[in-house]
Amino acid sequence: MSQNDWEIIRGVRKDMSDYVLHCTKPRWDGNTGTVVSAYEVLKEILICGYLKPSFALSQYGIPTVRGSKPAVCFTEQPLQFFITLTEAALTTIRYTKFGIVMRKDDLFDYGGRPVIYSADSELPDIPDAMKFRWVGYDPRKLWTQTNPIDWTHEREWRVKADAEMNSKAMMGPHGEGMVPLLIPTTRPTIPTAPNNKSNRRFIVIVDTQARLQELREWVDELIPNLRARGPAYWRQYAESLQEEWSILSLEFVSKVLFVTKGGWGRLEDIYRARP
Repeated sequence: MSQNDWEIIRGVRKDMSDYVLHCTKPRWDGNTGTVVSAYEVLKEILICGYLKPSFALSQYGIPTVRGSKPAVCFTEQPLQFFITLTEAALTTIRYTKFGIVMRKDDLFDYGGRPVIYSADSELPDIPDAMKFRWVGYDPRKLWTQTNPIDWTHEREWRVKADAEMNSKAMMGPHGEGMVPLLIPTTRPTIPTAPNNKSNRRFIVIVDTQARLQELREWVDELIPNLRARGPAYWRQYAESLQEEWSILSLEFVSKVLFVTKGGWGRLEDIYRARP
């Protein structure tokens, strides 16, 4: 595809973005017997710099990530629809107003890929190394059963736990088996990256402007604590956290989408228009 054609198509397709979103969800803490909120899970990610992959059990206890390696899931669905779904009366909590947004090129560089929506019968033909990308899909069942098999609205991307990639990242304690997407790596995405390092750019999403200010102050306090931990990887992560992260509230995004942009807008457009 020519650059000219790509720019024309992207100009028309306002639903397409160069970013994907990982939505944090509440989790049960068996040690304390309490529910950890989606906001607290987001803070846990920022403290350590990595995301915890899973096999994403369905409401029936069936793994939705197949193969031998768990994965972290992202969505490419347009923001205005994502925001609406965070407020929808769904039977399970699938979407919250907290998460991590990453550029596709950074995720792709780490090994993230769009999922493959396909029939159950084709799963055995997929190599184990690629099974994490498989998502069940059968449009014939939309009209023949109570629970249809159709997740195509999510435009999902996944990145699996990768021991080789983890070894190249500056991992902290308890990092084995995780996906250190926020941590600097010795494998540059840009040939001219200084010191042969690449800091992955990311945006943190929260619900309100008030929470945005609260989290920004919390991160300002976190950074010197990371630097004080001693090992070099913590200092390097603290530097990347200070320089490479941004934060947006869905409260602000909603105003931009539904007031100034009439309901449409890519994440990158909204980020450039932030106050």
